[in-house]
Amino acid sequence: MDIKELLSNKLHKSDIEEIYGQIAKDDKFDKDVLYSLINDENQRVGMNILWVMTCFSGKQEEMMRNEHNTLIDMVLEEKCDAKKRLLLTIIERQTFPKEEIRVDFLDFCIKNILSTGEPASTRSLCAKMAYYQCVHYQELLSELNNVIQLALTDKLTRGIESSFKKILKKINNYHQLP
Repeated sequence: MDIKELLSNKLHKSDIEEIYGQIAKDDKFDKDVLYSLINDENQRVGMNILWVMTCFSGKQEEMMRNEHNTLIDMVLEEKCDAKKRLLLTIIERQTFPKEEIRVDFLDFCIKNILSTGEPASTRSLCAKMAYYQCVHYQELLSELNNVIQLALTDKLTRGIESSFKKILKKINNYHQLP
């Protein structure tokens, strides 16, 4: 059975782990195949391959790091909340070196922190990644601090509130803000 056919079914965590195991064993697995499956016409295929990618480690995770900008481009264009969350989960595991900060992605993260229409998971992941990017610059940390303080004035779920407060604590521990 080919991977696309497997991914077109309703899968459980054990199925995802099995598919990941097959990919991890195959040294010649074509990453372009993976990326083409993300945007497959069958939405389930795209969701499932992203779920598999959240399991990546070692060589596969390094492959994903090499595609950092491609993943960011995908999340900036994604309309499906579930696929967006999975893409953000993959990106969140990567590093954000000072010289590779993308203003469009930072803006996306800031916008989503404040967007009450976004799911809690998206808002929380965006807050974390905004912090990872802003940590290199005192001015950006101050701005992120203000954005999160503003977001905290909204009625939030306990999970988002907790996530935002953890980021504020990191900001205040990293740089003493006025």
